[in-house]
Amino acid sequence: MNSNKKFMRDIISKNKSFLCVFAFFCTLALVSGCDFESSTHQNEENQYIIKQNSSLSENSVGMWVLMLWFNDNNYTPWDSYVRMSPLFGQYFSDNIEFIDYTLQNADSMGIDYLILDNTNGVFRHEGKFDDIIKLYIERIKYLEVDIKISIAIGYSLFQMRDLELFNESVEHISRYFSDRTYYKADDKPLLILYVNPDSQITSISSDEDYFQLVDSNDRFGYRNLLKEQNISVRYMSGSDQWIDDKFGVYGWKYEYPQKVGDTMGVMPGWNRSHNELTGSTPNERAEGKYYIDSWERVLNHNPSNVVIVSWDDWAEETAIADEDGWGSLYTDITTEMIKRYKGSN
Repeated sequence: MNSNKKFMRDIISKNKSFLCVFAFFCTLALVSGCDFESSTHQNEENQYIIKQNSSLSENSVGMWVLMLWFNDNNYTPWDSYVRMSPLFGQYFSDNIEFIDYTLQNADSMGIDYLILDNTNGVFRHEGKFDDIIKLYIERIKYLEVDIKISIAIGYSLFQMRDLELFNESVEHISRYFSDRTYYKADDKPLLILYVNPDSQITSISSDEDYFQLVDSNDRFGYRNLLKEQNISVRYMSGSDQWIDDKFGVYGWKYEYPQKVGDTMGVMPGWNRSHNELTGSTPNERAEGKYYIDSWERVLNHNPSNVVIVSWDDWAEETAIADEDGWGSLYTDITTEMIKRYKGSN
């Protein structure tokens, strides 16, 4: 109780513009222990995923990191998509100072592994993604931080629907799996796949041999496809409400109240209404309330793994990194919530 009150005082003193609203909700969430769930949601767990035995080390936390901040011909994301102002300033994803800033903050908050977002195409942008992955590996070793990386792909599945391209992408990414900085689930390298609800392997290929790969333990078939390659496959989609998987859903949007499973996720909000990207109704941040609500739901269910969306998606406005408007609000909340989560066992 006393540590929670001190946490509240520290956050409020550093984020005075949020004093009234944030103090009210945080006091309820952190001191009283409420999770703000309406009674109409309390019996919804039966329709969600039943929690499975842990596939990761107990109480692990992963965090999505974008690799898309660079200019490439007409692709200029800071100019085209962003209205927020990160405290670090505008940067490119291969900026070593920013990579160090990311790793040091992740380590300080208690993050165990990063999910490097390569879902927009492994072979696009002339090798920039590979350059960034290599820099993260190098800087982890240089800084000697206790952080691992994992990689998410999926452009070949949800966009191109090309199984040959998918296999080539997996083969390409697998070069990083043997590095000591790469994160493992079930003692195998973790690979996260972006799929749509209709991305089953049987809908992409008519080869009859693939029909046996889709079963109750793998609704999409790619985990079974890659089993012999000793890869731990997990799934994500545009929303955790779109798909089910026995290990839980690894992103992207975690719409409160999130699904309950072996993996659960949190995000501070989501909004693409300000730019040319398409999307659904925004999930408003409410000066931290949405993020706190999501974390409290996680703490109530104590899954084996939590995924944070995201460190620095300024375009879809899911970032928790420090920003001119909210200061260190979200990194402070994250630090405290991870302490509570990892201490819950």
